[in-house]
Amino acid sequence: MVSFTSPTPEGAEYLGGNHPFVAALARYLVEEALGRQGAAAAARCGVMRAGAVSHLTNLLLLRARYLLEQTDRAPLLSEEVLVLGYRAGGTKEPQWRDNNDALRLLVEARPDANVPMAEKRELVRAALAQIGEWPKEGADLEQASAIQQHVGQVLTLRAQA
Repeated sequence: MVSFTSPTPEGAEYLGGNHPFVAALARYLVEEALGRQGAAAAARCGVMRAGAVSHLTNLLLLRARYLLEQTDRAPLLSEEVLVLGYRAGGTKEPQWRDNNDALRLLVEARPDANVPMAEKRELVRAALAQIGEWPKEGADLEQASAIQQHVGQVLTLRAQA
């Protein structure tokens, strides 16, 4: 018997966030989502209907990696997670939300109703089409989508900071 709450009932093993089983399951789901695309048990994209927003909004959860050059030392790899959000649909150019507001939505928004699978697929397809295919490393961002250009600008500013 296992428990996800603490204190754990007698005879049960607590499966908290640091338990080896939880870590292995998380690693498996992430690797599957990245490698198996549409056939994975976990998705890289999701859709929910929430009263916390009044317009269709897309949130991007970015894992940014930076190589910090150091004098007389080997470069140091640094990572951070960024949340960007924009009002989607209808307009040619995305209307970007304040980054703190996008993070608040990611943390606080709760689903209010079920979204039919066909609608989920259409919304994800539309979002991915608006984002477009990411250019190869070193490619000119002038040809990239407006979303890709904005993400590139944000990452450049974060790297400089």
